[in-house]
Amino acid sequence: MQKHADWFDNHEPAQARFEENEEWLEELEDRVVALENIAHPSKDIEEFESYPRLLETIKQMVKDEIRNQSGQK
Repeated sequence: MQKHADWFDNHEPAQARFEENEEWLEELEDRVVALENIAHPSKDIEEFESYPRLLETIKQMVKDEIRNQSGQK
């Protein structure tokens, strides 16, 4: 581990860039935490109140497509 620390000591631009990235990651972590605090909990698609309507729409689209395909043969 000391070998890596010595390398950074001898390469100041790399050390500065590493520190910039570390600060940036800390900022991103803070932003993610803030977003998680305001976000709704994850749900399965079936739990959304509009799911039954979506399912019926898809079923109707499939029926219409089958009907169209049958009429074209």
